[in-house]
This record gives sequence, C-alpha cells and structure tokens, in this order.
Amino acid sequence: MSEITRGVIGMPLEMAMESELSRRQFHSIAQELLRDFDRVTAERDALQERLNAADQRIDELNQERKSLIAYGRSNGLDEASTLCSRMAYDTYYPAGSRFKHFVPKAQEKLGNLLIKAANAIADLPDGPYERHRARQQKKAEKSATA
Repeated sequence: MSEITRGVIGMPLEMAMESELSRRQFHSIAQELLRDFDRVTAERDALQERLNAADQRIDELNQERKSLIAYGRSNGLDEASTLCSRMAYDTYYPAGSRFKHFVPKAQEKLGNLLIKAANAIADLPDGPYERHRARQQKKAEKSATA
C-alpha cells in the first residue's frame, strides 16, 4: 500500500468527503484496495489447495511405503537379512578368534553359510516356507472341494 493511499484512508471523514473530487478519489482507492484484497485472497486459497494436495500425496506415499514394508516382511526379508548377517559374522569371526579366516577358508565357509542360511530361513517359525506351504494347502483344499 503506497503512502498516498495510507494518507487518503487515514484522513478524517470530513476532509475525505468534503468535495466531489475527494469522494471520487477515496472511492477509487477503496475499489483498488478491494481488488488487491480479492487477489490476495485468491492467491491464499490457491496456495492452500496446493498445500492440501501435497499433504494428501504425502499421506498416500506413506501408506504405500507402509504396505511395501509389510509386504517385504511378510516375505521374510527382514528375518532373512538379520539371520544372514548374524551367520556371516559368526563365519568370518569364529568364536575364540579375533581375526578373519584366510580367504580360501572364508570362501568355503561362505558357501556353507549360504546353505545354512537357506535351511535356517526355511525352519523359521511362521517363516516364508511355512507360509508357502499353508498357501499350497489352501489351494489344494479349494481344488478338492470344487
């Protein structure tokens, strides 16, 4: 708002309405202020809509992220990762030793580790293998009743 507009609006009523010219000037400035107010209000509303849309998108992405994490956990990825990390540490740093095995021994042990990991994952309670077997049994029951 310019200094002239502030001066005109701040005028005493008798002075602002004294002549026809003063009334017209006051009216034009008031109309200009109304247009500015409407423009700023429209900008605020548009920004609020953009903010709401961004918030909704964030909520959707968080929901999708949670479902993907749950899907990964349901497939046993979290359990398998933890188990493999623990077994790899035990293989490379055997009990009672502060040093890694020599490379050929480590490679042989790593192969054995992968086999152990696959067997250990399959033996987890409510692990991926048990869930797979349960799904297969449900399929077999459905086909037997059909």
